[in-house]
Amino acid sequence: MSARATSLALTGSELGALFASASFHRTLGATISSEREGVEIRAALDSRFESIPGRLHGGVVASLLDSAGTWALVAKTGEVFTTVDLRVDYLRPTSPGNVVVSGTIVSCGMSVARASASLVDGEGRLCATATGTFVRVAPEARKGP
Repeated sequence: MSARATSLALTGSELGALFASASFHRTLGATISSEREGVEIRAALDSRFESIPGRLHGGVVASLLDSAGTWALVAKTGEVFTTVDLRVDYLRPTSPGNVVVSGTIVSCGMSVARASASLVDGEGRLCATATGTFVRVAPEARKGP
């Protein structure tokens, strides 16, 4: 991890406001907090996010894992990252309800970073893990069309 990424670049309130500005996160009812080792995302997912009755869709689980890895990088660097590759391991079906997703930085270079994430259900059971590769988005590339 670079020296630049060793302390929080965003305050907790800045991180929360930036995270909440994404409609995707608001749709999930997700909130974020900074933790010593990264970030923690909390969400209460209901039946709207099921693939079959009683089971959350794998895409929702993967999206939360991806978000946790990405936002761990954003929290520490204050910069924008985008996912290049994400490997998800589904360890058990995840039921609707409260989930907690933790994201931590594995490494962070000048342009490429790696992060990992884990999702636990309301019972505290580990349901899925992920490891991803992310690239730093240059400021000039952040402009819309």
